[in-house]
Amino acid sequence: MKGSFATCVAGSADLYMVNKCRPYHSINFVSVHDGFTLYNLVSYTFKHNDANGEGGNDGTPMMLMGDEYGHTRYGNNNSYGHDTAINNFQWKQSDATWHEDNWGTILTANFSLLRKALLSFLLQDSSGDDVYLAFNAHDYFVKAQIPSPPPNRHWFRVADTNLASPDDFVPGGVPSIGSSRSTYNIAPYSSIVLEAK
Repeated sequence: MKGSFATCVAGSADLYMVNKCRPYHSINFVSVHDGFTLYNLVSYTFKHNDANGEGGNDGTPMMLMGDEYGHTRYGNNNSYGHDTAINNFQWKQSDATWHEDNWGTILTANFSLLRKALLSFLLQDSSGDDVYLAFNAHDYFVKAQIPSPPPNRHWFRVADTNLASPDDFVPGGVPSIGSSRSTYNIAPYSSIVLEAK
């Protein structure tokens, strides 16, 4: 599943290569059934999931493809039909480096199956505003090796879906890792977003 998930995160080329289409021919939504309604998106700073009986620990942040590199539509809020940079994903502004050494299943020496269910990658920006993302599908904590941030930058934790609200998503980020290469202990079935500042 990790390879399939990575393909989706990178723009689903498997779906859009038909008839010589590219991932930028996709349509991305501001609001969908699993997130805030549009009214709530512009009305609430934090989620209010108290009625779900999970203590507000449920629900994950959703991002529009392109938000990770600061995509702009130059104020156009009805960009339907524009086959231009207004809608097209700007691939040259978001270089991805995958931090993976195994995309499938390993058969171990005792013939048990080992699935490496951690997906992590770095989105590099020419200005140094890099973003690191990791998704842990294991049922146990995983220490992820975090790459060094760009020179004179530090990693700030923007999201950790394991943390209770409002600490799970902090728009300005929380200083979490210094300037040298380090690790982050990612909780089971959770994801993190780090931003270099």
